[in-house]
Amino acid sequence: MKRFFGKIFAFAILSAATLFAAFSFQSCAVDGSSSRSVKVGGGTVDSDDGASERENHDESGEEGDEAEIEDDAEPADVEPALNQWTVVVYMSADNSLEPDAIADLNEMESAPLPPGMEVLVLLDRADGYDASNGDWTDTRLFRLERDEHESNLIVSERLSSKELGLSVDTATELDMSNRSTLSALLSFARKNYEAENYALIVWGHGSGWRGGENVSSRAFAMDDGGSSSSYMTISDMRWAVERGMDGKKLAFLGFDTCFGVCLETAYEFRSAAYLMAGSPSIESQAGWDYKSFFQYLSDAAPASGSLPASLLCDSAMAQFKEQYRNLANSAFCVLNLGHCADAVSAFDTFASAAAATIETYADRDAVLGIFRNKCVSYRSGIPSDVYVDSLDFVRKLRDEKGDGLIPFYAGIVEADYASFVVDSWNSTEGSCSPGVFFAAEKADGVFMNHPDSYVSSSGNPTAGSFVNSARGYVPSKSKYGSLLDKIFYMTLDN
Repeated sequence: MKRFFGKIFAFAILSAATLFAAFSFQSCAVDGSSSRSVKVGGGTVDSDDGASERENHDESGEEGDEAEIEDDAEPADVEPALNQWTVVVYMSADNSLEPDAIADLNEMESAPLPPGMEVLVLLDRADGYDASNGDWTDTRLFRLERDEHESNLIVSERLSSKELGLSVDTATELDMSNRSTLSALLSFARKNYEAENYALIVWGHGSGWRGGENVSSRAFAMDDGGSSSSYMTISDMRWAVERGMDGKKLAFLGFDTCFGVCLETAYEFRSAAYLMAGSPSIESQAGWDYKSFFQYLSDAAPASGSLPASLLCDSAMAQFKEQYRNLANSAFCVLNLGHCADAVSAFDTFASAAAATIETYADRDAVLGIFRNKCVSYRSGIPSDVYVDSLDFVRKLRDEKGDGLIPFYAGIVEADYASFVVDSWNSTEGSCSPGVFFAAEKADGVFMNHPDSYVSSSGNPTAGSFVNSARGYVPSKSKYGSLLDKIFYMTLDN
């Protein structure tokens, strides 16, 4: 990772407000957060060398007298080779997305899989949106199989699972918003489809960091079979991944949801996965093009050796760009979560330095104007949560305030993001970075107060790790002077 060796000196001359926020940030050390490469799926996350070749040895010996085997010799025990990948798709479609779930499963079945890859799909359907394939409305687990005819029928093998309480002979309704469902699915995958690497694709409605408020129209794992506000918080999802994987990291974590890639979500999963991919913006209901995703992956798979996790990222990026290139403000990011803690810490320190520059209402209005009018932002409409592109905000504020410590800290953010954001694309700007929540906006353009789940030290149990750690950026219960405190809540001297 690129470093600025003047960091220590600069901290010595920081204002008291900036020092407080910088040192109160609770950064966690995670695997791969140093400049050392992280080995995933036979490849190296930080390397462009591709997959490392694995030698294949003929253990039968050369033909000849020395290779003769006695008739009564016991055969050697040979461990069966593991699959390279097990990919788990968590399809929460007990809602308005039911038709799109069926279409996406058909897309998956229409493309070839790379050698050594198994795909498991847990699909929860709804009642009343789609009547195809027998119009069942329960929850079913499938092992993906190829449909050479590309029909609209589901041809994949239906599975039973003791962990999930599913049987091929009975209809069972699972609550996809319950973290134990996801945990049990990952546990089943590990035990029954053991592989060198595991990937999880999260499919469905998404609202980024949200949890604890009633956002029934946009929430991860929204399940109409439960209550109207039944969904999974990102902290619950992280718990499910860690419990289901029994401490083993996911090699790839994909979000086929709206607002899937934001700083809040990335920080939550920094210790649970190596690579993360998805959109910081909104998606259409069609989501990813899975036929293209698996086709790209199969075409790029090496003839020998391991399939690196970077190829899953490349394939996800390729299908997204192809499908959304003409949709304004579409965006896609690939993140190396091993560098997430450094990047978020740098962003939070920058936010603290920015807060220290706000001393009057004129200062506040100037910074608010950058957020509202100059930054790339992501929203679903109005009213809506508003996310701003985190790196774009840093650069725009640096350009407006080109004095003091702002340019210095902006340089640190850019350096850490160079390791954090592996690849990115935006149909308007050319590149992008993870969004960060700014505020919820009403139809009349007025911003609403931040809910307790986005206030540090509020005690709200659904607050994520980012909210409880990024003291320089997120609002605080005591209103001590974070950037969002200064913009929304503090009384300033004229």
